[in-house]
Amino acid sequence: MHEVPAQVKEELLIELNSRIAASEAPTKLFKEQRDVIAILRGNLKHPTVPREDSLELLQVLRQPMARTLRRELRRTLETHTEGEYEELVSELQGFVGRYDLAANGQAKLQDSAEEEVREEELELVAYLDLGQGTL
Repeated sequence: MHEVPAQVKEELLIELNSRIAASEAPTKLFKEQRDVIAILRGNLKHPTVPREDSLELLQVLRQPMARTLRRELRRTLETHTEGEYEELVSELQGFVGRYDLAANGQAKLQDSAEEEVREEELELVAYLDLGQGTL
């Protein structure tokens, strides 16, 4: 078996992991996010909810989020009625806090599909890529 230099292994691992991360990263907003954003924008001057709270939620919810969060966001919207903006903001703040969402769009959730390729797996990955003619 041919030995692969350490630097080549490291560069290959970095490239593979960046490709995996790029392919799994969400790139668009879901309808539920767009609906929540519209409600928040329409109520920026709400008399009982501080504008800063709404703006903070807008910053967080403008970022693409994991598909797994979509269902809960949909349920939050479905339970919201027109006159209950304060409750919606409270529920959205709980949602953001529960999943540790930040304004930079990064949730601190670790999915098994998002694990990095390790050096021990490199030979198998390289073999599979060579078999497909993509490496």
